[in-house]
Amino acid sequence: MYLDFYHFEEKPFSISPDLKFLFLSSGHKEALTGLAYGVSQRKGFMAVLGEFGLGKTTLIQTFLKEGIQDNLRIIPLFNPNISFETLLKFLCRELGLPDEPEGQPGLLNQLLQGLSQAYEAGTNIVLVIDEAQNMPEDTLENLRMVSNLEIASEKPIQIVFIGQPEFWEILGHHELRQLKQRIGVRITLPPLTQAESRDYIAFRIGKAGGQVHSIFTRGALEKIIHQAKGVPGKINILTTNVLISGCEHSQKPISGGIVNTVIRGPQRIKSRNYFPWKITALGVLLIFPGFLAWDRFPNFLFTRENTSRLPVKNQEPTGPMVTGKVIEEQSAPPVTAINPNQDRESRRPSKQSTTGSPPSAEAPAPSPIFSGLKTPPARAVRVVKEGDNFFRMVLEVYGFSDAALWDHVRKSNPGIRDITKIRIGEKIIFPEWKEGEPKSG
Repeated sequence: MYLDFYHFEEKPFSISPDLKFLFLSSGHKEALTGLAYGVSQRKGFMAVLGEFGLGKTTLIQTFLKEGIQDNLRIIPLFNPNISFETLLKFLCRELGLPDEPEGQPGLLNQLLQGLSQAYEAGTNIVLVIDEAQNMPEDTLENLRMVSNLEIASEKPIQIVFIGQPEFWEILGHHELRQLKQRIGVRITLPPLTQAESRDYIAFRIGKAGGQVHSIFTRGALEKIIHQAKGVPGKINILTTNVLISGCEHSQKPISGGIVNTVIRGPQRIKSRNYFPWKITALGVLLIFPGFLAWDRFPNFLFTRENTSRLPVKNQEPTGPMVTGKVIEEQSAPPVTAINPNQDRESRRPSKQSTTGSPPSAEAPAPSPIFSGLKTPPARAVRVVKEGDNFFRMVLEVYGFSDAALWDHVRKSNPGIRDITKIRIGEKIIFPEWKEGEPKSG
């Protein structure tokens, strides 16, 4: 076993999430800050997006652990492939409510009454839906009704979607446009930088009782980082295979050659060269359909008139791609009342595809990505109040929050030595962020 050979106390790169090996990159820290901001401000719907292996499940576990507060009740849902009625029963059971009412209208009213009681008691309910891209569209469409209830212009339940990037594409479907407009905060997890990847590997090896430089040569480490492209899940799988192969070859530290062998995988046996036969077969395959087509459709194949009538596929114009980590969206106007018995067919939008066509005049178009952001004043001054923190204040003033912006604000406030420790009553200057200045990440 490679554990004994490299003197590890336990597996350093297990695929299963383990908070003992929790490594928070700058992207994960910003995501947690964005989630804390959205929940505290009762934004209603939030979304955390990221490719497979970027650590979304670890982020959820951290949020569940750090979110233990007297006024916060977090309900995780790890199997979203359920009907809306099953989801209502699940929420009622989690909140200690009876789930006997028959049908969706009775369950929905039961849930809304329970949420109202929790709000009056000062409890903030947060539903965290993991692998949100697997939730049926019908369930997503009806989920909007759960957030229809508002008390004192605030949402009694916050719903956090954790999913892969295709979840955002699903929300782009015509039937889900109203739900997409209500996403108050959207967070995108970026891959690790090269420096963070090195720190990640060294951190996990250290937690397992080893030292990275006694396990890998510098060249081997760089090859692993280059191949994994900043995805922690890929780092775990690749590094585990490299450790196994290194143990088989009794190599310590492991060289770049071992890494190359693992990346290439088993070598295939080369087949005999049938090049002349392949050329002959290819010629027959290309010429025979031509003779057949000439015999049956001689006038169609080579006439300009018929060729000009060939259909051309319409291509949907694509706008510029905007990247970012925490984006606050402009929410749709709140809905204060619902009618659960309303005929769904009368309010269901047309199933007609809208790909490549402008939105209907009867329905508002989805808000653009940065519609919730406003250009900050040339210079803003805020006084720290109880419950404020530096990261939330930056997010409120500028509409986004990252390391470059934190440094920009800190330069105008030389009295702040530690941005994680600001004092109540302290004045913080928020200088102008000129359009076009680079953001980190």
